[in-house]
Amino acid sequence: MPKVAFAFLIAGVFILFIFQTAFTTQPTIPSKKIDMNITFPSEPDTGKECIVTFSFTPLEEIEHQNELNDEANIYFYPEDGIEIISGVPKWEGRLSKGKTEIIQIVFKVTKPGSFQFDGVVKSCRVNPQFIRKNPKVSEKMAKKAYEKIFTHHNVVSKHFQIGAIERGSVIWSIDASTGEAKKVKIENKTPLIPPLINSNLEIIQKLETSTKELHYEKAKLSEATMEEFGLSINEDSIWIKKASSDMERYYTVNGKFQYIDNYTDSLPMFATKVAWYYWDSYIQDWVFEDTTHTDTYGNFAVYTNHSHVLIATWSINPDCFVFHQNGRLQAGPMYAYGLGVEITGLSGNFTIPRQYTTEDDPDRTGAFGILPVISKGRKFIENVVGWFYRLPQNAVYWDNASYQDSVTGFASDIQWNGVGIIVIKGRLIKGDRDQWDPDVILHEYAHLCMQIYAQFPPKSSGPHYYYWLPLPDTAVIFPNLAWSEGWAEFLGCAIDSTTPQEIWNLDNNNEVRSILDLETPLPDVPYYNTYWNQTGPSSSNPFYNGYDIEGAIAEALWDIYDQPNDGNWYNYNQIWGHNNDYNQYDSWRGINAMWDVFENYDPSPSDPNHNHCFTFYEFKKGWKGKGYPFEGHFSDILCAHNLDPTANNAPNIAGDANSDGSVTIADVVYLVNYLFKGGPAPEPYWKGDANGDCKVTASDIVYLINYLMKGGQAPICNESCWACRCTR
Repeated sequence: MPKVAFAFLIAGVFILFIFQTAFTTQPTIPSKKIDMNITFPSEPDTGKECIVTFSFTPLEEIEHQNELNDEANIYFYPEDGIEIISGVPKWEGRLSKGKTEIIQIVFKVTKPGSFQFDGVVKSCRVNPQFIRKNPKVSEKMAKKAYEKIFTHHNVVSKHFQIGAIERGSVIWSIDASTGEAKKVKIENKTPLIPPLINSNLEIIQKLETSTKELHYEKAKLSEATMEEFGLSINEDSIWIKKASSDMERYYTVNGKFQYIDNYTDSLPMFATKVAWYYWDSYIQDWVFEDTTHTDTYGNFAVYTNHSHVLIATWSINPDCFVFHQNGRLQAGPMYAYGLGVEITGLSGNFTIPRQYTTEDDPDRTGAFGILPVISKGRKFIENVVGWFYRLPQNAVYWDNASYQDSVTGFASDIQWNGVGIIVIKGRLIKGDRDQWDPDVILHEYAHLCMQIYAQFPPKSSGPHYYYWLPLPDTAVIFPNLAWSEGWAEFLGCAIDSTTPQEIWNLDNNNEVRSILDLETPLPDVPYYNTYWNQTGPSSSNPFYNGYDIEGAIAEALWDIYDQPNDGNWYNYNQIWGHNNDYNQYDSWRGINAMWDVFENYDPSPSDPNHNHCFTFYEFKKGWKGKGYPFEGHFSDILCAHNLDPTANNAPNIAGDANSDGSVTIADVVYLVNYLFKGGPAPEPYWKGDANGDCKVTASDIVYLINYLMKGGQAPICNESCWACRCTR
């Protein structure tokens, strides 16, 4: 993947650094060579009818597996700002090379804002054999979704802006004396939308209740601190302190901050920072009063003796800070997403009606949905490594108005609070409109954990696929990339204990985009050369070396980790999923032994730049070096996913017959000895196949001599020969 240069300002709070970074990302969706364009004959404007044309022309043959049609769509975001006058934003038919198809609609922009049109072409529809259910997805929805699974997606986007972007400038104002509510405009200079001030939440947070007790967040407080604040612990294990007499004049304002998720469920804003301000009529401005945070259910309570207050919460909790930057990641202030409510006429205790503290704007709700997912990841990791080592609060860039061609990924070199930042595509993105699904967030969080506890392998960023090898790219070393991404797929799935065996990607219509099943994998990596779904039994021979395929590594790690025993998966008498996981009663199963190797094994003690695993080869070596049982169940799991336990750590280079990591005259000598003098065979065998004909013969010797001595063509990597056979 191309490297992306970012300038990032963080001086005091923001110190200026310039970073050259390469993102580690979710697996790429394959695409066909299609020429696509979105055009407007005139600039769109509010209230004006305009035409948009989406044209697409395949530049290569489209292989169809069945009689089902291909599909193309125009999506526009946000939907509530566009009115279609005429035309249908959808096309169905059979794509063919050189034939141009067109979708054209007449639309009108109904309000100012930031808008994006996505043209999406989906080709090569598959016939799924099995229905699997997400607990939140009905069987009817699952069937409908599976009918829309395509192996290839192509996307093109066009963005335009009408008027200035307003972010949270309108809030509810409630008259506590009458209960009447109205919307009011709050200028951006007020506390509702502040630039981030990097201050962690206080150890002790005030949460007043109607019983006049101040509740404090449970924390590891010293005896001296407890004595200083007069704290005790109640029957619910919550630190409490009786209110002092000078607080009798205060009254409580309480409520619940919540947001509406993609399933239209109401979910609490989990442990988000809350602050309240009172209106000073003399200076005509808001004055900060105090801070607290919501509890795990989104509840909050503040105390004040002012009649006119503003209570606000932001996309900040002790574990994470979700920010935007007005449309583009760049040098400058980082802004949290805010939700606030103004209260006038206070004269006693007041409970805010819930409808006024609920965020239902999908351009903002994603920020609050990210926070509990990060908190879940942090809790899992700290349970593994111990609470004595607290993970730093990390930052997530999620921008609902992002019009750049941003990617979802982890930027290890753009650091905030000492660690890299996670970048999650906003709602206005290309094609996949809901990239804040938990599986995506946890995948990137797993990359963050690799940066903190281990080490990113060199050249482990770039285009990559779960099921097969990356596109040819000299900057990518396949085993390094496969290890980094395979570990992230596994760890994200392990953290998400509610669905430990499957990773679901849902788009904004709740339709399943892909299923990465680590327990009974379909496709069966790396034995079946297809994408998204396996429509036939597995090949009897693997297509790829598992050490180069992130899916094979993820599935092997999962089998080492998970509890139940499971073997090969059959459809009648035909094998559909290779597995050999019988470690249920082995002491090493689970996360602890894996984490020990991940964090503590040093494969190259003499190299200060190589202190952790860069490939699964090294993880396997570290497992053995740490003294964990290697033969038996562990080796069986590796073999099931075509990770040959006997394979060495040499790079996968065709023509490297002696596996020393390079192609030299020594490989010619090695092949001569093997073919004519009874010497050892290349290991793995395919490396002796220099000319890509899937055989190792004297013609490979001639081919290497021409390459090394006469400037001939470089050795050919024939993917059908990229396999290592496991022996029992």
